[in-house]
Amino acid sequence: MIISTTSKAWAASILWISLCFACTTPNSSSESTKKKVLAQVYNKQLLASDLEDLLPESYKKEDSTMIYNAYIENWLRDAVLMHEAEQKISQNIDIDKLVKDYRSTLILHNYEEIIVETQLDSTISNAELEQFYETNKGSYQLKNPLIRVQFMKIPVNANEIDQLDHWLSSEDKSDQLHLIEYCNTYAEVYYLNEEEWHEIQKIKRHIPTNLFPNSTFTQIGLDIKRKDEQYKYYLRVLDIIQKNEAPPIDYIEEKARQIILQRRKSKLLEEHREKLYDKEISNVKVFTQ
Repeated sequence: MIISTTSKAWAASILWISLCFACTTPNSSSESTKKKVLAQVYNKQLLASDLEDLLPESYKKEDSTMIYNAYIENWLRDAVLMHEAEQKISQNIDIDKLVKDYRSTLILHNYEEIIVETQLDSTISNAELEQFYETNKGSYQLKNPLIRVQFMKIPVNANEIDQLDHWLSSEDKSDQLHLIEYCNTYAEVYYLNEEEWHEIQKIKRHIPTNLFPNSTFTQIGLDIKRKDEQYKYYLRVLDIIQKNEAPPIDYIEEKARQIILQRRKSKLLEEHREKLYDKEISNVKVFTQ
């Protein structure tokens, strides 16, 4: 069956292919069945053998036709697009060279991944992080202030909301756990980790400006409770770092680790390349023109 880009029988052809599966499926062991042409677009053919491993191990037989049809329709779309590309693409392009270059790139990339997986030391000490931070912290000046807070936004009709004041001020671990469990259940949003830094806008967008003016966020140690018709808000400002200052090391730690590892990776691959070159230089032949 040949299907062209202008065929009006596309849907009927798909139906005809579906009916073929009623008597013969691509999983059949018959050689003649495997070589059966299910669809053709110009010089491209889809054989029954191309669909052999298409079905998952556990599937309903009544679903097989739907799965095959979806695959065939996608194949047809790709095939007609490929045909058009082959007609339109510049004849000056050396496809074989592109394929060869791409193959070389893939081989080198996969080999480099093996080198990295087997030889790269991914352990980064605190001393190394601190050294990176001291050397580069000037490059990480803040565009927005950072703040450490305890913040909760709780619906005013939440159960046991009066217990929050006690749990929040308590140093007892069981009360702190109660507070976290309560927030997990009722809070629309909350930040209780005292060591975590947040961009100040991240906190501000959860609260009305008429209840918490900008000056609120500049007062370290401030402990404020406010409420409106829907929510009760709890805000405790623990620390703030202003715009254009250097962020704390833990705020950029993940980025620092990625950069350190990337530098190690580049150094490892370059050293491996040079060692291999030095080892094999006696076998290298250079032909001058």
